[in-house]
Amino acid sequence: MTGVRVGLFVIAAGLIALLPATTHAAAGQWRLAAEAHVAAHQTMPRSAEIRGDRCAVLVEVEVDRNGLMTDYDVVRPCDSAILMRETDNLFFRLPQFPPPPDRTATTSRLQVVWPPRP
Repeated sequence: MTGVRVGLFVIAAGLIALLPATTHAAAGQWRLAAEAHVAAHQTMPRSAEIRGDRCAVLVEVEVDRNGLMTDYDVVRPCDSAILMRETDNLFFRLPQFPPPPDRTATTSRLQVVWPPRP
């Protein structure tokens, strides 16, 4: 009987050791899905397109357990006033994000690239 208990303990310890890596991987996959979600709703302003404006904005997003954005903050802005205004407009009109891993509220940094990638 002791051998079975030791075996179960080893299996349980192995699963617990895998848990942080799995959670970390799931968070990385969620971040990629969130960036794709943002990119799918981006539209390049015609005035910025004509001027040839290009930039990448780093945005920190807080999402509740259901995927609803509760807050966002621009961490690294860009030089284009047109694209910064469009970044704000984008986050105001974004629909719900996919639910985060394990349905826990999360904060993540997302990169918004202008012009949007196809």
